Amino acid sequence: MVSIHPTAIVSPGAQLGADVVIGPFSVLEDNVRVGDGCTLAEHVVIRAHTTLGAHCRVDRGATLGGEAQHLRAQSRDGAVEIGDHNIIREFVTIHRASHDGGATRVGHHNFLMAFTHLGHDVTVGNHTSLANLVSVGGHAVIQDRAVLGGTVAVHQWATVGEMAMVGGMTGVNKDVPPFSLFEGVPGEVKGLNTVGLRRNGIDAETRATIKKALRLLYLSKRNRALALAEVERELPLCPELERLLAFVKATQHGRNGRQLEH
Repeated sequence: MVSIHPTAIVSPGAQLGADVVIGPFSVLEDNVRVGDGCTLAEHVVIRAHTTLGAHCRVDRGATLGGEAQHLRAQSRDGAVEIGDHNIIREFVTIHRASHDGGATRVGHHNFLMAFTHLGHDVTVGNHTSLANLVSVGGHAVIQDRAVLGGTVAVHQWATVGEMAMVGGMTGVNKDVPPFSLFEGVPGEVKGLNTVGLRRNGIDAETRATIKKALRLLYLSKRNRALALAEVERELPLCPELERLLAFVKATQHGRNGRQLEH
């Protein structure tokens, strides 16, 4: 059964799943889809071309699907696609893609704390945690199980790797390698995200291997190509190390090899 507060405004073109609850003064525009079991608190705005998956909780004042904040945005019809079981807290803003056929994407089981901002064309994976006032610039990527501390600012086109921990108040102006602890202004790799890897079931032997690799690649001040060669020659390969090496090889001038904005 769907429950809509009398003060809420829901477009006839919005599609609501079963057991959806919509709170006071919330607004859902045309071409909106809300999955089963979602709860929207008061003053939530979901704009056109936004999909919200099942069993999400959206808190007071959040705005999902606002137009891209880009002076040269090519379209007002870009999409926002949000998966299942996400917690979206007070006054979060998620902006739609800046071009036709594009989408800002958020996966499943993510926790976006109060005042988090996701810019146009951002991709967020699964099981991430973004603390209060995190701001993620356009086209940035946050990979699975990454954790971003309060007031972190991620530059456009940057990538935060899987299971990385970015310390509070860090400026992310380049790619953050998987499994790393990254902090400072500007941010730098400080070592291994030991706590995060342990919590995610990564065994001690693998943690030791990744720690050595990060030390060689980011803390030894060696030439990157030589450090890569030494890691591949000296350290035992495991799936996590293979993913780290692939990430490092795709990073060019501090950024992933994706096309940079012009």
